[in-house]
Amino acid sequence: MTDTATKPAKSRGWKRHHELRAADRAAKTAIEQGLLDGLGRAPTMADRLAVEQIASLTILARTLERRGKIVAAGKVRDQIVRAQRTNGMKPEPPAPQKVDPLAAIEAHIARRRESV
Repeated sequence: MTDTATKPAKSRGWKRHHELRAADRAAKTAIEQGLLDGLGRAPTMADRLAVEQIASLTILARTLERRGKIVAAGKVRDQIVRAQRTNGMKPEPPAPQKVDPLAAIEAHIARRRESV
């Protein structure tokens, strides 16, 4: 007697779990890099820790939203806002605008003509 029953297809759960974790790690790295680049200055250790915390919380919120836990994700988003406010990551103040060299020369010539 032979068994002709087919085996059920294997679950894709673990593979998908690892795919999502890899995507989350890549997204976390991208968030961290974007926040650090946005500072416009060399980040301090406190900046790096704050960026890591904000990126981790963002990924957690996205994971909870993906699972349909919207209320829990909202609470995490509130933590993100508080972390941004309390960590004091301030970008470097904008540099003064550079003077257009041609405009500076023309202004100098105009002042010279007025004084003559």
